[in-house]
Amino acid sequence: MKITLTYNGVMQIPRFARGEEINVADGATPADVMTLCEIKPDHQKYIIPFINNQEARAGTPMKEKDELSLFLPLGGG
Repeated sequence: MKITLTYNGVMQIPRFARGEEINVADGATPADVMTLCEIKPDHQKYIIPFINNQEARAGTPMKEKDELSLFLPLGGG
């Protein structure tokens, strides 16, 4: 199935451009996509996935034409 992948500016995913439509397995989850993007499992826990602008869990199954946004919060002082 095809989904659209977006991510915030601080993240660098060389394999996919922001807003790119990508092919994933039926029922793929944000965790599956993060693995496809070569994001290490230890780093995935810091990323907040949004599916169609709704906050989701890493294990939430997606559907055809969903938009997955990966958000890495920043902190500082």
